[in-house]
Amino acid sequence: MSTEQAQALKDLADAEELIASATAVLAGGPLSPGHAACFAQLADKLARRQSRTQLHAAHALRRTGAHKLDQESFQAVTEAGEHPSLAAFQAAAGRTTTARTHFKNTAGLLHGWLDIPRSTVRDRLALVDCLLGGVDEAGQPLPAWLPELAGQFADPDVDPRLVSSAALKLHSARKDFGEGQAGQAKKDQLQAESAAFIRSEPKAARRHINALVAQVKSGQRPLQALLDGIGIFKKGMRQGLVEYVLRVLPAHAAMIEAYFNALDNPATVAGNREALAHCRGAVHRCPGQRLG
Repeated sequence: MSTEQAQALKDLADAEELIASATAVLAGGPLSPGHAACFAQLADKLARRQSRTQLHAAHALRRTGAHKLDQESFQAVTEAGEHPSLAAFQAAAGRTTTARTHFKNTAGLLHGWLDIPRSTVRDRLALVDCLLGGVDEAGQPLPAWLPELAGQFADPDVDPRLVSSAALKLHSARKDFGEGQAGQAKKDQLQAESAAFIRSEPKAARRHINALVAQVKSGQRPLQALLDGIGIFKKGMRQGLVEYVLRVLPAHAAMIEAYFNALDNPATVAGNREALAHCRGAVHRCPGQRLG
């Protein structure tokens, strides 16, 4: 590793400590209204820069194959993070191994080592593909999937969070564009319109871009896009209950609805609510018995 790179890492470590120190002072005592406004303004500028830094860091992990670092290298990286110094970062250059690795890929490294939620990792790597470029199976770099938005992402005068939001929306509709030249043309048009909104109407850009993508998805969707959307998706815990979302084709929905209609029909065994309630009461009164 060059001294310049090690110094840049040391600068990041120093910046992290300075931010934490400044936040403690500004958040911990009386503050004038003007200083509060300055605090908020600077915090937002930092958030903008951080959103770029995170994507570049994820891109660096993937293009260098950092998930293949050996155990000694990970130990050196950990020590440099805990006790940052120029010498520590120079010693943390690391080496990869061809033997079995602890992490399968970059996504596994981000989730398993940095403890970043899987959904965040998925979105972050999708944004890397869209705005910075991917890597093929041979490890060779690939161009950014959305080159026009990639240019805006690199522009220091454009809010990168707005560009990232637009890129994720377009990425979510990638299978709705279709194949061949027609699909490419649809993607290029939507990208150009999104970039135009970001330039001319940044405050309303999200709403307009969401509407554009919704129009694409509400049309005649390709079969593969429909099939890829089928499944049971976990939403998480809400009010003590685990929620799932079930997505099926219309033909499957008709079968499921017919089944539930049978459940609600008192003429069926499943639909006889009074009998079911009686059975549950019997089970509660005689927990050792099984219903035959």
